[in-house]
Amino acid sequence: QKGSVASGKATAYTLPIDSPTAVRTLNGLVRDGVGASVAGSTALFGADKATRRALEDAARESGLDFGRLPSAPPAGAEPIERVPRFAVFSEQATQNAGPLAGQPRVDQSTWVLRELGFDAKPITTAFLNSSPTDPLADVDLIYNAASNYPANNANNANSRARLAAFFANGGGYVGGQLNGANFLTNGA
Repeated sequence: QKGSVASGKATAYTLPIDSPTAVRTLNGLVRDGVGASVAGSTALFGADKATRRALEDAARESGLDFGRLPSAPPAGAEPIERVPRFAVFSEQATQNAGPLAGQPRVDQSTWVLRELGFDAKPITTAFLNSSPTDPLADVDLIYNAASNYPANNANNANSRARLAAFFANGGGYVGGQLNGANFLTNGA
């Protein structure tokens, strides 16, 4: 794998976020403390020497090519403060009885997000309802392709309150497939 960082005068270095390798590399750089921002589907990095060295290492490891931006970065570029942390709704529990009953099991969606360099933990609606601590307290986004919104009844009061607080505090949501798409619509 041969990657590169463009030579020449730069105000910033760029990386198109157009592949799993690019996502994984961006997340690794951010996790390592390299300052980054995003404009559209392009990551932007500073042009200082320390950042360039970090990008050169990342280019060698990943085989990616980092470009250079000779003019000022776009005004609308948003800083990336940290790698987003996901809660992945899964209705697959480890077992139905015993001390681990209702504990979520790592499913394909959780595995994929982890492979892309995200922090991702599986949760079930039952676990969200019964956990003594709020499983959503330390996450930025919910990814859901499996669960319906918990029904509005006394059995789901805790999970519904936790979801309401998560969204009220600016938590994000990515839904896929029918259940994921209907999740927020059915949340009323």
